Amino acid sequence: MRIALAWLREFVNWPVNEKELAEQLTMAGLAVAALEGQGQEAVLDLEITSNRPDCLGHYGVAREIAALFEQALAPLTHHPASAGEPDLKRLEISAPAAAALQVHIDAPEACARYCARVLDELKAGDSPELIQHRLAQMGARPIHHLADLTNYTLFETGQPTHAFDLDTLRGGELRVRYARSGEKLLCLDEVERILEPGDLVIADAERPVALAGIIGGLETAISGKTRRAVIESAWFEPAGIRRSARRHGLHTDASHRFERGADSEAAPLAADRIAARAQARGARVLAGLIDVHPRRWKAAEIELRQKFLQQWLGNTPPTETVKQILRRLGFQLENAAAGVWRVRVPSWRPDVRIEADLAEEVARIRGYEHIIPQLPAFSGSVRITPSQLREKMVRQKLLGAGYSEAMSLSFDRREHCTEFAAELTPVEVTNPLNEEQAWLRVSSLPALLELLLHNQNRGLEAARLFEIGKIYQRCETGDEPGRQIRETRRLGFGGYGPAGGEGAWRERRALDFYDLKAAAELILAGFHLGRRTYQPAQGSIWHPGRSAEIRADGRWVGGLGQIHPRLAQGWKFRTAPWVCDLDLEWLLAQGPAARGIAPPSRFPAASRDFSCVFPEAVTWERIAAAIEKLELPGLSAWRPVEIFRGQPIPAGAKNLLLRAWWQLPDRTLRDEEVQAGAERIRATLAALGGELR
Repeated sequence: MRIALAWLREFVNWPVNEKELAEQLTMAGLAVAALEGQGQEAVLDLEITSNRPDCLGHYGVAREIAALFEQALAPLTHHPASAGEPDLKRLEISAPAAAALQVHIDAPEACARYCARVLDELKAGDSPELIQHRLAQMGARPIHHLADLTNYTLFETGQPTHAFDLDTLRGGELRVRYARSGEKLLCLDEVERILEPGDLVIADAERPVALAGIIGGLETAISGKTRRAVIESAWFEPAGIRRSARRHGLHTDASHRFERGADSEAAPLAADRIAARAQARGARVLAGLIDVHPRRWKAAEIELRQKFLQQWLGNTPPTETVKQILRRLGFQLENAAAGVWRVRVPSWRPDVRIEADLAEEVARIRGYEHIIPQLPAFSGSVRITPSQLREKMVRQKLLGAGYSEAMSLSFDRREHCTEFAAELTPVEVTNPLNEEQAWLRVSSLPALLELLLHNQNRGLEAARLFEIGKIYQRCETGDEPGRQIRETRRLGFGGYGPAGGEGAWRERRALDFYDLKAAAELILAGFHLGRRTYQPAQGSIWHPGRSAEIRADGRWVGGLGQIHPRLAQGWKFRTAPWVCDLDLEWLLAQGPAARGIAPPSRFPAASRDFSCVFPEAVTWERIAAAIEKLELPGLSAWRPVEIFRGQPIPAGAKNLLLRAWWQLPDRTLRDEEVQAGAERIRATLAALGGELR
C-alpha cells in the first residue's frame, strides 16, 4: 500500500522526519518496505498484513500515526473540503434519487449493506491536477473525473466504490444477486467471463453489470458521454469475494479490500464524499442517499482487565495510557468494575475479537520496549517419544552420510500426483494459492526433484539432499469413504554428481545405484525388520534396469534408483538424479533393531569360491534366499565377488563368482565339515540353473 505523506498531513501531523516516521510505523506493525522521494513527493510503501484492512487507505494510516504520536486526528466528514478548494456543501436538488433508481438485495447473507448516490448533469473533462497527481503517486492512471473520484476515495478512506452510467442500466434498477448458470459479463478489462451460480453480481433488470466487489462491466462503465451516474458503495461478505476472485483469476484494488473485510459503516460516507466532490465540478446530486441495509452492524464488546494486561505484558501500563491509546484508535471504553473496562470495537477493526487483541493494541502503540523480558514459569521436562528418537536417528545417519536436510511445502501439482502415485486418491486444496499448489502431495519425490534441479541450475556440481515430511491421500474405506484424509510420514533422499572428492589416490566416479542403496541400508539397519529383498522397480517414474523396490518380509518399504529418462528430460536435468522414497511411518512403527555385541572368533575362518554361469533371469535375491534356507553349520557369510558378461559366456547369461566363509566361535572347523557345506551349496546353485566352471 502506497501512502503519500503530503496527503496524510491533511488528517494528522507528526513531530519527526520521514525516516523516523517509517521506523515508528514499522515497530507498530505497519512495516515500511520503502521510502521514496522527499518533501511533498515522499511516499511510503507499506506492507499491510491481511488482518488490517483498516490501514488500506490514508485515513486509516493517519489514525495509527495520531495514536503513536498523540496527535489530533482530523474528522472524516461526509462533505470534504479538498485542498485548494472552498468548503463544499451538499446541495441536493429536489428530485429524489429513489425515483431514478431502485436497489434490491436478493442475497442478504452476502451483502449486508448497499448504498447509492445518483448524479445528474455530469460534465466531461479531466480531474483536478491535485487528484491526478495523487493518483499517479498511488500507481493509478487518470480515466474520467468521476472514475478518478472513486479511485481517489478508495485510496483516501480504504472503502471501494464503483460508478455506473445510469442511462445504460436497464429497468432503472440495481439488484444484488447470485449469477445464474451460463450468464456472461464483459468486464472492464475487456475480457468476457462466464459466471457461475456461486458468483455474487450486481445486475440491472436483465443482466449482470458487475462482479460484486471485484470488477465492473464494460457496457455500463463511465465514459466521456456519461451524463447521469450511480455511485455504488457497499459491504460484501469477504469469503464469497475471495472465492469468486480466485475462480476468475482476478485481483483488483476492490477485491483486495473486500476479501479482508471492509467497513460497512464507511459505505455511506464514501458515497457522500464522491457526490460532494462531483457536485463541486458541476454535477447535480439527487435528493437522498439510497441505503439498503438488511443486516445491521453491531459493535462487539470485550472486557479488558488490568490483571490480564499484567499477565500478557509483564507489567501494568498506567490506566490513563491504556485509555488514551485505545480511544485514539477508535475504541470506546467504559468502566465495568474495579480494574475492568468494557471496550466497544469500532466497525473498521474486524480483527479485534478477544481480550488478547486489545492487549496487543496497547503493547504495539505504547512500544514493545516497555515490556520487561522474563522467562515464563515452567515445571517438568521435555519428553521425547520413542518415535521421535528413531526419527532423530534417521536424520543423524543421513547427515553423517553427507546428505543435507531440506524442507519443502506439502502442496503439489495435479500432474505430479497422477504421475508419481496414480494408485492413491489425492486431496484437492479448497483455496489454493496458485495452480502449482492446488493439491496435497502424494509423494515426497517431486519436491525433492525440484530442490535438486534448483541446485543443478545454479551451478552446483553435486548435491545430496533428504527430507522427512508427510504425504496425504483420501481414504476410500472406513466409516466415511472419500471424506477421511490419511497422513503418512515419508523419507525422501537423493542426489546427483560425482561421488566423493577428487584426488591422486581417489578415482573420480559418478553417483550410482549402490551409493544410494548403501544409504538406504544404513537407515534400514536401524529398524527391527525381517529379511530385506531388492526387486526390479515397477512404475513409470523409474529407469528400467537402474532401479529397485525394497521389501521386508514381502511388504513394500520403498523404492530407489534413477528416475526415468523421459522424466529427467521433462524436468530438464542435465545429470539424471538418483532418488529413494521410504515409508518412514511404517519403519518407525517397527521399533529399533536389536543391539548386541559378539566378540570376534579366535579361530581361523575358511573360505570357498563358487564360479557359476547363470541365466540372466536368475537374480541374486533367489541365490541368497536359497543359501540362507540351507542353514549350514558354521556358515558365517557369503556374497558375490564378481559378475562377468561377454565372451566366452554365452549371450543371455552371466558368470557369478560367489565366496562363502565358515567360522566357529569355539573351535577350528575341520576340512571335511567345510567341504560338506560347500557341496550342499554347489548342489543348490546347480538346482537354480547354475553351471559350475
